[in-house]
Amino acid sequence: MLREVPKRTARRLETRNYSDAYRVDLDETSLDPNTSFSKMLAMAGSSKTVLDVGCAGGNFARLMRDRACEVTGIDIDVVALEQAGPYCTRTLAADIEVNSLAEIVEGARFDVVVFGGVLEQLRNPARALEEARTVLNR
Repeated sequence: MLREVPKRTARRLETRNYSDAYRVDLDETSLDPNTSFSKMLAMAGSSKTVLDVGCAGGNFARLMRDRACEVTGIDIDVVALEQAGPYCTRTLAADIEVNSLAEIVEGARFDVVVFGGVLEQLRNPARALEEARTVLNR
């Protein structure tokens, strides 16, 4: 029997409880060098324009800001973006599975695009990586 699958519609922007209890105030000196944050920091460098996709409460954005980076944070969770706001130059509430990165950032370009803890949650992570190429400085 053939069953028609309804077309996927845009997801609603979510809100989760990102209370201060879930916020980890990290500094670079306290990071274990084998953590994903340490590895991403080492690869990203300093004094860069950074697109932090799935920025959550801004922990990574804070570390990047401390390295003189300008961070644009994207998250589907508007409450998380409020917490990330102090560490980001700009925050954008968006679902990257519905809208392309180029559309979300409105033509902005970046030196670094970070997907910390996001790719494994996407239906099509390869598409997200291809889209990241379109917003990178060459």
